[in-house]
Amino acid sequence: MKKEVGLILAAGSSLRLKELTKDKPKSLLEVNHQTLFERHLKNLKSIGIKKIYVVVGFLKEKIIEKFPNDYHGIKIIYIESELYHSTGHSLSLLIGINYILKKENNLDALALVHADFYGDPKIFNLLREKAHNSRSFMMYDPHYITKTNDECIIFGKDDLIDSISFNPSSYQDKLGEYVGISYFVISDLKAIHVLLNNFIDEYGPKESYEVALENFFNHNHLNNINSLSIKNLTWININYLEDYENAIKLNL
Repeated sequence: MKKEVGLILAAGSSLRLKELTKDKPKSLLEVNHQTLFERHLKNLKSIGIKKIYVVVGFLKEKIIEKFPNDYHGIKIIYIESELYHSTGHSLSLLIGINYILKKENNLDALALVHADFYGDPKIFNLLREKAHNSRSFMMYDPHYITKTNDECIIFGKDDLIDSISFNPSSYQDKLGEYVGISYFVISDLKAIHVLLNNFIDEYGPKESYEVALENFFNHNHLNNINSLSIKNLTWININYLEDYENAIKLNL
């Protein structure tokens, strides 16, 4: 049986949603009577992941108080990012991976989820089916529409990722928008750990990890990351008030 853990990135202060997040982290926003955070826990548990690491920062005590270290059989381990207010989530990812690699022996893989993801739970069923292949992959929406120009696009062919970018015209063979869910097997996770360390040393900690991954792909440091389409399933990345309002209308 594979040893897998989850990692949720939930450290940011969500300035683009400041109307709703003045006194709570984004992951504690409720959509149809359930917080985003609880939804992530349930989705990961539904695919057999029972230990979840969470990188927290902004108003972290509110998350920890509401969801202590054990939640319906799920073990939750919180990792603090003290520099959340002045850094991008490349640092959050590095902090998370660094902590997990120190704590977990014989780890096989990690499922990564953005705290602001809201979508059909069936997306996680697709993750579980693909994970049986023991390959790393990043999930994308082939039917995305450019709305805010901060969409991260995955490029590639034959299920293999060539690169990712926030510029949709950067490369050929556009597949779709990255939905903020990835699955990394241990060999790739260790490689990303080293590459992220080097990237942050050179460029600083303010970039998103997607920008770092684009750099790694372009220098042929990551050659075996697959892509996985969510097909026609619905999702929203909640970054703006309009996103939140649309998520409520979906009633997933």
